[in-house]
Amino acid sequence: MRSFAAFLLGIILGVVGTIYFPELTSHREQINAELKKQLDVLQAQVQQLGNELKNMKLPKPKADDAASPSPSASASPK
Repeated sequence: MRSFAAFLLGIILGVVGTIYFPELTSHREQINAELKKQLDVLQAQVQQLGNELKNMKLPKPKADDAASPSPSASASPK
């Protein structure tokens, strides 16, 4: 019963707080606006990076590199 009363008291205090303290909600809106700006900048940077990666040309492997001998794991005699 005590936990239920504490729950109801918390709900009532939350509602009263949001009604009588509108600066709490305006601060939240200000933070959301700042985050939106940062998200837009980040999205533009990711799109720019994607475009750069699409346009980047990688060097193609040469045919003579495939025929080069690979190092072996055998020990050389002393």
